[in-house]
Amino acid sequence: MKSRGWVLVADMLGFKNEMSGKTDSIEGRIQELLNLWSDIQNKVSFCSLLVSDSMFIHWSCQDDSISISKSFNQARADIRTLLDRFTACDFLLRGAMTYGDVIITETVWAGEALFSAHRIESTVLNAPLVAIPERYCANVEKKYLVGVPVRDLPTKSEGIQRFRLILPNKVQSLTSLLVKRYDDLAVNGPADAAKKVRNAIDELKSQE
Repeated sequence: MKSRGWVLVADMLGFKNEMSGKTDSIEGRIQELLNLWSDIQNKVSFCSLLVSDSMFIHWSCQDDSISISKSFNQARADIRTLLDRFTACDFLLRGAMTYGDVIITETVWAGEALFSAHRIESTVLNAPLVAIPERYCANVEKKYLVGVPVRDLPTKSEGIQRFRLILPNKVQSLTSLLVKRYDDLAVNGPADAAKKVRNAIDELKSQE
């Protein structure tokens, strides 16, 4: 059914490479992910779908500034919880959030807001961060944007763009995981993944 609100599209950096290991390790890791996802769904307030290493999350709201702002605030809190929990299990998330219409059924998600978030996440955003293009925050009351930093970030194909970043509650934990992942990628590659992680490390350290 059609719904309006905030939409997050995110994936797990390095998941495909991790799934190319030994079968026993893969099965254990997948079960860890499923347990984590099930637990998170019981504690947050969104509609969601998990497919392999990709997740789609939606927070519905009325199309007025008060509802948009309150829904944004809830989405931010849920994403911070999501980041903390995934980081604790050694999963790195990269995501983009937009606002607009989405069609959700039991098996199919579609709509411009979803497609826009997916495009930004997969072809524009060049670091494992969760970001919102600044233009989508125009109707969010300023008090709800306090603590949501504005950054001009390098993108993969469209130059510098202005985003709002949603950071985890435990920024240091994410930074530590990124440094660990970068040290491995800097030696073993791939270079493109190492660059993305380096971008995120630099951005998070700028918040300290």
